[in-house]
Amino acid sequence: MLSLIKYIVLKGKSMHVLQKIDRPPMNEYFRVSITDKPTVPEKVKKTENLQLEVGFYKNADQLFSSFKHLAFNLLANKKVKIHIPDTSAVTFQDGLKDLLGLKQSTLHGGTHISDYQLELDGGITEIYVYTDIIESHFVGDTIAPLLRIIPVMSTKEDQIVINYQRPLYFPLRQNYIDCIEVELKSSSGDGIIFTSGKSLLVLSFRRRIV
Repeated sequence: MLSLIKYIVLKGKSMHVLQKIDRPPMNEYFRVSITDKPTVPEKVKKTENLQLEVGFYKNADQLFSSFKHLAFNLLANKKVKIHIPDTSAVTFQDGLKDLLGLKQSTLHGGTHISDYQLELDGGITEIYVYTDIIESHFVGDTIAPLLRIIPVMSTKEDQIVINYQRPLYFPLRQNYIDCIEVELKSSSGDGIIFTSGKSLLVLSFRRRIV
């Protein structure tokens, strides 16, 4: 299993919209952006919807190289420097905005520094392991077939290996089992996707005491 400390997590679709800005002829209608900087007449020449692949990225450089038309650098304080072409503006989806440490979703041409540090782990501090072979039970204020919660923030290696000396036992949904389905999710219920490597799970069964 890949380390969630070193790998950047993208959950779901991560969209960013790039707008090419062009100065129109004086006889055309145009939109004026009101900012604290001197403004020029501008119109949207081209809008391009870009999407990053869902999954884990080994480091910040691998994540940054997935963006088109934009230049990123990770600073010593873990904040992100973003350079946007002067003739463009970019709008980040909320999840991607939060991952990059930005307060605002839309940035215009120029160089920007993120407000917060880059969120390398995507907010994942533990893995919730679910399986369809056990009876659902209370998990907080909900009922779910949760098998185990695996903490990951203290893990620094490329592999997470955990052995439990005292396994937890739950009633089975049925006596006959021909297939076992296991799901790995975050605390928010989003599926965790691994782009490489293997996940191994050993289950222990015991007879029910009558």
